[in-house]
Amino acid sequence: MKRFFYPLFLLILLNYSGVFAQGEMPDHIKEKITYPVFDFHPWVGVMPVSNGALPYDSTLDYKVALTLYGKVKDSTAIHPVILEVARTYNLNIANGVPADKIQIVAVIHGGLVQAILSEDEYQKKISNYQS
Repeated sequence: MKRFFYPLFLLILLNYSGVFAQGEMPDHIKEKITYPVFDFHPWVGVMPVSNGALPYDSTLDYKVALTLYGKVKDSTAIHPVILEVARTYNLNIANGVPADKIQIVAVIHGGLVQAILSEDEYQKKISNYQS
């Protein structure tokens, strides 16, 4: 029975894994989500909670390092991984952290570097590959 269950579970999981990644946001979430600072994309919103597990501590400076990587599939869209920077900022603001107490650094590597290049830098990179 286990031999049948695990492959079936994996198949179902893989089939539905893309549904919530960056697809349509469910209505029951849309009506509750807030955008404390950034609201340029639906997935940078946050869900307010009361009595969170890690309440704001005024004695701390919040320093966050995010490592971002991936491949650029659509150069005209904001890469989903980059949305994590805005969402992290929104989460901290929603938790009561003042803007001057937050420092966020995004370490971008791998194929995702192409998502942050200016047009001039992108053309230089392309010309280096062509020569």
